[in-house]
Amino acid sequence: YDLEDQAPGLEEDPTRTTATLSVDSGLYFERETNWFGDAITQTLEPRLYYLYTPHEDQSALPDFDTAEHGFSFASLFRENRFSGADKVGDANQLTLALTSRNLDRRTGEEFLRASLGQIYYFSDREVQLQSSSGSVDTDDSSAFVAEVAARISRNWRTGAGLQWNPHLDDETEKAAFAVNYNNGEGRLFNFAYRFDDGDYEKTDISASLPLNHQWNLVGRWDYSLMHSATMEAFAGVEYDSCCWSSRLVLRQHRIDANAEPDIGIFLQLELTGLTSLGDRIDQFLEDGILGYTSDPDK
Repeated sequence: YDLEDQAPGLEEDPTRTTATLSVDSGLYFERETNWFGDAITQTLEPRLYYLYTPHEDQSALPDFDTAEHGFSFASLFRENRFSGADKVGDANQLTLALTSRNLDRRTGEEFLRASLGQIYYFSDREVQLQSSSGSVDTDDSSAFVAEVAARISRNWRTGAGLQWNPHLDDETEKAAFAVNYNNGEGRLFNFAYRFDDGDYEKTDISASLPLNHQWNLVGRWDYSLMHSATMEAFAGVEYDSCCWSSRLVLRQHRIDANAEPDIGIFLQLELTGLTSLGDRIDQFLEDGILGYTSDPDK
């Protein structure tokens, strides 16, 4: 680092050197069986992941682009609990995880997966962000994480996740459930429920409904159950012909549940293969509706 205008007593060129050791091992078991009359392969995949990073005092280093990763099943196998390059978390821990999958024996396609796991800590986590309270994390284990994903049919999929933390009074830390429909021809429906203890509890519904080859309806409703308020809602219509396309969307949006919502109307006109006028609504719809694409060839 090469820093300027540091407070008295702080270095202008602090440095850090750390080393990390990780060992990732697992076993794979499978058996052939039947699932409601269909031939399937069922797997059992235990996994052990050991991570060691010695503690290095990093209190003199700034936090330019570093934050703590949100905890999930993938977090069980991360080498660093922080994003960015400003902090390297100290670690002496072992992850125990188990995954089971059901695969179609004929095609190899996965139609059911269940995973669970937990981290066991052998030492306290001393490296903290400057924005945190500065207290050392002394829990001897992480939250218990479980995830399930299933393909119900060719067009329907569902998934759920749960984080259960025995160190909290309210032990359910996070929960999520989702159902998705996609027929591969632009007809979409998504429903999601998400809960994060003390932060949010909300539902999110979105859809895309083709009326014919040229006209399409789109919409989304993001509702906070914690605040009994609509955080975002939009509805729109699309027209697409061989030579040009247009999109018109009415949107209500708020960042703070206690604030008055902002309301906007957005219009986009596009000449096929040439240029686009107005707001880039197609990108906005791709971000807001899972599975939506403005390019039918994708």
